[in-house]
Parts: sequence; C-alpha cells; structure tokens
Amino acid sequence: MIKRKTKPILFSLEMILALLARRKTQARRKIKAPLTSEHLFKGFGPNGYYAYFGYPDSDEVVSVKCPYHVGQMLWVKETWHNTSESIKGFDPASDFVFYRADYVDDPEGIDGERSLCGTRRTWLSSLFMPRSASRISLKIKSIRVERVQAINEADAAAEGFDCCWSEPVDFGGLTRQILQGPVTNFELLWDNLHGKGSWQVNDFVWVLEFEVLEIKE
Repeated sequence: MIKRKTKPILFSLEMILALLARRKTQARRKIKAPLTSEHLFKGFGPNGYYAYFGYPDSDEVVSVKCPYHVGQMLWVKETWHNTSESIKGFDPASDFVFYRADYVDDPEGIDGERSLCGTRRTWLSSLFMPRSASRISLKIKSIRVERVQAINEADAAAEGFDCCWSEPVDFGGLTRQILQGPVTNFELLWDNLHGKGSWQVNDFVWVLEFEVLEIKE
C-alpha cells in the first residue's frame, strides 16, 4: 500500500461545529480535473492511487491522482486566534489558542466587531493555521467517487447536516416556513462555499468517510 503523509483539511464554521459534536463522519471535496457532464467514473487503479474516468462508448481514459488514501491521518484547520495575536510569532509552547467555533454562543458575539463590551478578537484565517495549533485529528476509513448530487439524506446527515426550518416565505400573503432536510441544507452550503450555481454543475467529488481520532481540550 502506498503511504502518504498526514495532511491538513479545512472546514467551514458549520462543519467544525458538527465535528465537535461528533455528528460529522463524511466530507466531500471537488475533483479538480477537466471532466465534463458526459464523463463516467470507471473505477480506481491499484492501491487507489488514481481514479479513472471515461465516456460510455469510448476507450479514452482520464486518470486523476487521488490526493487521499484509506488510513491517512488528517489534521483540521479552522479559524483561530492566539495570545501573541500573530501567525509568525505563534509559540505552541507558551501561547494559548482560541477557536472561533467556541464563541458561537458567546453573549459578546462570535466576532470582535460584534462584541458588546468592546473586546476585539482578531481571528486568524484557517489557511494559516499551523499543525501545532490544530485540535482535531481524523483518520480516513474509506474513499469513493460520485457526483455531488448523488448524496442521499443519510450521507448528508453524516456530513453533519440536520433538518431545520427555512427562512419565512410568503405564500399569497401568508408567511410560512418549510422544513428542510439534510440534503437541502448541504446543497445550500455547497453553493455558499463554491459559488451560486455550483450545485447544478454537479461536479465529481471525492467522498471521504472518516473517524474522529482526537479533539484536544
């Protein structure tokens, strides 16, 4: 089996909250390759190192290197802050780390600009979080390939989504709310993360199933 290094993975605030609640055991990532709506997934090569795509009536094959492998360890990047208030000056031995996801219910507000008492928190981008500041570790259990719209309600729940009521909608002068299922909520976040209309494009995705190994206190 080909071994690949432990690597970082980024999640949105909503998904960090789902990980902390241990409701999230799947993640989907767009496959970055010149694939069209006509392509079909043909299967994985030896050791899952490459995924193969082609057309229904053609021997032409597009091979795409899989950036993940079963058994690989992932460390999670999230929006953060530290007592030195910098990235370059961060010292894991002495600095305390704060995580934005821990302040969702803070009466002073999740962001410094919303703080009622004037306290300002300068959150640092998850892109620049070093491994030493990460608190969540994952291990990949399985990988598959599918179109993003192939997700079902059970998989959307495993992505960390639940049923919730929609924003109020006007129906002929009457205001109503609609109960949205996990797939609908996943679709809304997908468009929010990848741009309006991304769901309709129906890209191929890597579907990662994982277990949470550690959440540091």
